Amino acid sequence: LDGRPIESLIELPLMTDPELQAAMQVLSTLIAPAYFTDPNLFRLLLCRMVNVSIQHGMCGASTHGCAHLGIILGPVFHRYSEGYLFGKLACDLVDKHGFVVYRGKAHYAMGTTAFWTQPMTTAIDFTRSSFHAAIETGDLTAACYDMFHICSLLLLRNDPLDAVWRESEMALDFAREAKFGDIVDIIRSQQRFIATMQGRTAN
Repeated sequence: LDGRPIESLIELPLMTDPELQAAMQVLSTLIAPAYFTDPNLFRLLLCRMVNVSIQHGMCGASTHGCAHLGIILGPVFHRYSEGYLFGKLACDLVDKHGFVVYRGKAHYAMGTTAFWTQPMTTAIDFTRSSFHAAIETGDLTAACYDMFHICSLLLLRNDPLDAVWRESEMALDFAREAKFGDIVDIIRSQQRFIATMQGRTAN
C-alpha cells in the first residue's frame, strides 16, 4: 500500500495485460482449494492477488482477492477495521466496473467482515444480498455458504431460536437440493445447538 489508504485503491486503472488477467482468474479459482489445503498457502495466495492488482490494475478476480483478504485480516492479523475496508473495496469495485459475477463473493466478505465494526444487521443484510447474487450467477457453492452463515449471524444477534430454526430448515433444504454435504452437516450441527438451547434434547 505504501502509505495509501485502502479506499484509494478504487481509483486504480483496470488491468489490461491478458496474460495477467488469465493468471488472476486461475488464482481466483484456486482460492477455495488453497483454503482447504493449507492456511498459509491461502493467505499467501490472497496477498499475491492483491499485490498484483495494486501493481498492474484491477480486474474481476481482484474483487475476489480483496474480499477474502478482508476476511483474513481480522482473525489472522487483528486488523479488523482494515478487513472491513477491503471487503467494502471489493463491493465498490463490483459496482464501479460491473464485475457482476463477483458480487456474491464480495457481499459474502462484507457479511463476514461487517460484524467486526458495524451493526449485526448490516452483516446479515450483506449475507442475504450475497445469497441472491450467488443464485443469479449460478454460484451454488457460495449460496450454500451464505445460508449457514445467515444462521450463524442470527444466532450471534440473539434472534428468537424458533425464528433461527425456521431459517435453518430453509437453509438445510437448499443445501440438500444443491447436494453440498459439508454444508448440510454444518447446518445440522446448528440445528442440534438450537434444539439443545430449547431443551429439546435428551442430554
